[in-house]
Amino acid sequence: MSQGQPATAMQVSRQTINSIEQERYTPSLPLALALARYFETTVEEMFDENHVQVALVAAPVRARARRGAVRRPGDRRQPRLRPHSLGIMAAAGAVFLFGGRSETIRGLRGDGRDERCQRIDIHATAFAGTVVIAAIIVAFVVELARGHDGNPYTWLGALGGVAYLAAVVVMRLRG
Repeated sequence: MSQGQPATAMQVSRQTINSIEQERYTPSLPLALALARYFETTVEEMFDENHVQVALVAAPVRARARRGAVRRPGDRRQPRLRPHSLGIMAAAGAVFLFGGRSETIRGLRGDGRDERCQRIDIHATAFAGTVVIAAIIVAFVVELARGHDGNPYTWLGALGGVAYLAAVVVMRLRG
């Protein structure tokens, strides 16, 4: 039996079935029950206690440094939009628009998402938020060390804190 058959029946991607088989992903209870029904077995027999599975965590993305022209002190020229920048953006847009076979592209676009993609998205969002908050804190401390008042980083940090608290309240009220 191919991985595509249960994937189609469960409305998840083939990669999700593969990740479950390779013990790289722990399915949710509804998916585990549906898989047990599909294979006419029990959840206990499918996932025995000797094979503890670990949930996927989105891997950090490596940032690439952009090489630009060297600026001299006092040089106030504004950066220009160059044709190659437009070409790069157009190529990235085409990849997202026409890259339908890639599970990663479909997950980023929002179509073809299953629970594994949603969990990866949640972990990636939390990681990105942590990086942004850390950058705001570092920039605030640098501004204070330079003898400035820390603005606008004070406001950005406050906005991040209020947004976090609002999200916690809303999530708890939703259940």
